[in-house]
Amino acid sequence: MINIIYAHDHNLDHLLQRSKESFLYHNPSARFYDITEDKDNLLSDFKQELCGFTHVSKACFLRLLIPKLFPNLDRALYVDCDTLCLGDISELYNTDFDDNYLLACRGHLYSDKQAEQLGFPYYVISGMMMFNIPLMNKQDYFQQMLDNWRGAIEKQEPFSADETVINWCFHNKIKVVNEKWNYCYNRNYGNRSVKDQDVKILHFAGYDKSKMLTYPY
Repeated sequence: MINIIYAHDHNLDHLLQRSKESFLYHNPSARFYDITEDKDNLLSDFKQELCGFTHVSKACFLRLLIPKLFPNLDRALYVDCDTLCLGDISELYNTDFDDNYLLACRGHLYSDKQAEQLGFPYYVISGMMMFNIPLMNKQDYFQQMLDNWRGAIEKQEPFSADETVINWCFHNKIKVVNEKWNYCYNRNYGNRSVKDQDVKILHFAGYDKSKMLTYPY
């Protein structure tokens, strides 16, 4: 069983179904869960004005609730609605956490600038994350986050919503995995570029997501 969780507002419903279909096509054992806006009362500290990009809504913070809302799952894969699965993800799903909270990928070259602003060697993007749910809850990740996230506000411009929170609060509890597991479409990765045939999860990040509706999986 592969547990896959989406956290979203309803503006992306037209992409959500296609994303789910692509994951199920390549991973028949996938089981899907959704978190929607009715849970945002648990995120009162995280306001819309913290979203550094106009196409990002407060719903992006909902993924921070995953361990809190699904305590009975050992692990879960979070993906954005604007992702397409292009192959078997069992290798990713079964990767050892090595006592880390999350598995995630570095982003395209802009993420290196964000890492520099935060003072870290790298910066992960939040469109795909594997959650080590038991460990995160055991160590009260949510309280850690509430206690520490404000320290990043003056470090990064623009403030990239949940990504900044995750990188700032848990940078030493994230295991970086190959970019093929969250590869942003039409973005520059420099020497970390992945060949098209090797990409397993393709992420249509940014404003224009229309290509996702016709891209073959």
